Amino acid sequence: MADSPAKSNAEKSVLDIVLTVYRQVLDDPSVSPDDDFFELGGDSFQAMEIMAMLEEATGQQIRAGAVFAFPTATELAGAIGITATPVARRVTRWGGGLPQYNVGHLDRVAAIRAAVAGRPGLAVAGAAYDGVGIPACVSTAKSAADQVLAYLARPQGT
Repeated sequence: MADSPAKSNAEKSVLDIVLTVYRQVLDDPSVSPDDDFFELGGDSFQAMEIMAMLEEATGQQIRAGAVFAFPTATELAGAIGITATPVARRVTRWGGGLPQYNVGHLDRVAAIRAAVAGRPGLAVAGAAYDGVGIPACVSTAKSAADQVLAYLARPQGT
């Protein structure tokens, strides 16, 4: 697709934004508006990075899979529905969205675990200890369960 002279300045500026992001992600300043992102070696992780960077740059939500459906900068700029350069944008970060441990948390957890170690058959697990993510919770739960099972499997009287 050739760059049409009938495009408005706003459309060209959106294309410039998309093209700049493509060039940054691909680390290639020679990317042109009609180059196919995937033919240039782009991958799905980089496509997701492009979507995130465009959301940051434009303040607009970019449809998941947009880069896959519209792999050139020209196509993507036309498809994402932005018809003008934003005059303002706002990024909100929810600092209280996830628990944030206080200073000294790791020392407190170590002290709790040391105290629990003196109680055979008792183990601790959960988001309060090693992280709120599901993998961290599952990992600590498995470790705690293994400790309790090892205690229960030991010969009686020892």
